[in-house]
Amino acid sequence: MQPAKPDVSLAFLTRTLDGDEDGAREVLTCFLGSVPTYWAAIEGASDVQSLRRALHTLKGSLLALGAFELASYVASCEEEVQKAQVLRQETRADLRARLDHAVCEAASSVQTASG
Repeated sequence: MQPAKPDVSLAFLTRTLDGDEDGAREVLTCFLGSVPTYWAAIEGASDVQSLRRALHTLKGSLLALGAFELASYVASCEEEVQKAQVLRQETRADLRARLDHAVCEAASSVQTASG
């Protein structure tokens, strides 16, 4: 499945922060630095509750960034875990691909604004 284009963007954050592009760049940079921690929490979850908590935390960060489409997908992952008590390998791989795509979009947005 081709990852949908996430809506992680410097423009959205700049609008949210009343035009503060430097602040928006800082928020995106912080998100980029946090992604490995989010993913490690998902991969390292030792039980269903830990996995749901890790997904929920990621979803909250995505919502704060304005990445509503990706956050919605993470919410569907939370529902899968709640129902099946596991995150299927295919879903996990798709989530990783979508998250990687979001990281690329965010990094590009930050780099374009800085350059």
